[in-house]
Amino acid sequence: MKEASIVICDEDLQYAKTLVQAFQRANQFMASYIIISEQQKILKYIKDETVTLFLIAEKAYDQVVKVACEELEQKEKEKLQRKIIIITEVKEQSYESMLCIYKYQPITSIIEPITSWLNEHETEREGIKGHAKIIGVLALASSDSTSLIGHMIAKVYSEYQKVMFVNMEVLPYCYQQVKTPYNLSDYIYAVTASSEMISQIANGMQYKNGNVTCITPVASFSDLYELDGELVPTFLEQLRGNTDVDMIVVVMDFLRPFVLELLTVCDTIVLKAPANKIEDGKRNQFYKLLETEKKEWLQDKMAYCNVTTEYLASNILDSGELTEQLKMAYQGWLSSLLN
Repeated sequence: MKEASIVICDEDLQYAKTLVQAFQRANQFMASYIIISEQQKILKYIKDETVTLFLIAEKAYDQVVKVACEELEQKEKEKLQRKIIIITEVKEQSYESMLCIYKYQPITSIIEPITSWLNEHETEREGIKGHAKIIGVLALASSDSTSLIGHMIAKVYSEYQKVMFVNMEVLPYCYQQVKTPYNLSDYIYAVTASSEMISQIANGMQYKNGNVTCITPVASFSDLYELDGELVPTFLEQLRGNTDVDMIVVVMDFLRPFVLELLTVCDTIVLKAPANKIEDGKRNQFYKLLETEKKEWLQDKMAYCNVTTEYLASNILDSGELTEQLKMAYQGWLSSLLN
């Protein structure tokens, strides 16, 4: 099944997040998610061709979406309604020809009809461009190798795919960085403010390192704090929609509230393999944190890279290109990373 793009609109933000976590844990379909808790914000997505499915609380549908539908031409209205499932608070509720799902029931009873819906509409999605896969490279503690691991992954995959490299570290390190009109700080601000300049900024913050499309990092680390957890899905969807790439490699520190939310939308999470008992202890503490946050299922997405900073630094040229020795040494690991 092709990856779906699902927009969830519900004032109950915690319910929406729990729903997404349940979908990801069940692993019945591939999807990326946008969570909206403010009803009016859904209006900017109703004409978005890349959205596969809307899961909309009945209150949001009645007060916002239904009104918006009346302003559409009949064909547009019918097309939108085919992509809507209403989450109701009353059993056996019905809305025209749209599927309704009762909100307060076992999650398996919610997953099954959504999986069936996605299977049924698979052929309709064949012509829609798939979303970029996301590889997150995470540092649990201060590490000089995280950005280098991310760079290596981006470089190797860029030989046969369109790859974007995004460094969201507090103190980012990038090879051959080029001055651009905009940077990631500008883009975060544009997304949080729903600016009309998002596409312009997205194009203006990019530069090339060989085949890799790179993003100029934030001007100040404090700008990263403007991206709270609720905005992470929107941030990534905007980035995917404004860039023609097959893969996005995101490097991050574990220092900001949104990181856990960012990890939930990554297809693969890469960490440096612990090199001593202290690093191993930190990893175990991270696992305990995931259990506390009910995100222990993220461990299933994790892959570990056994490499030293010194080895990477000596095998990545000043230009950012990789030596053949490095490519050969990690060929097997890199080829299996997305399997």
